[in-house]
Amino acid sequence: MTTSAIRFNGHSVFVADAELREWIKALAWSLPSFVSGEAGSDGAWLLQACNEWINDHENLPPGLRDIELDEVLSTTERVDDFRGYLLSLPDSEAGGHGYDAKTAHSVVGKVVHELLR
Repeated sequence: MTTSAIRFNGHSVFVADAELREWIKALAWSLPSFVSGEAGSDGAWLLQACNEWINDHENLPPGLRDIELDEVLSTTERVDDFRGYLLSLPDSEAGGHGYDAKTAHSVVGKVVHELLR
């Protein structure tokens, strides 16, 4: 099974490509409410980043689908908003999500605890 990395601030979390796909799908699923400013944030930056991550995941070969968060999380506010957004993602399969919530939540935990501390 191939893995790719999620990187931020000189640290990396390695995730199986299939798990990375579920994490990206989870991000995209709830993105409209985040972008609408419901959380008091202008989330257009995350919409653009998520579109790039989806494109990369679909077009890059396995094992080369790394996500670099440094460019996206360029301010303390964005780091805080992204952390909050990740933690707000549903962690159960209830509600018919278009992704494997358990897998996505596992990646959320790794990103939050190992990269966004």
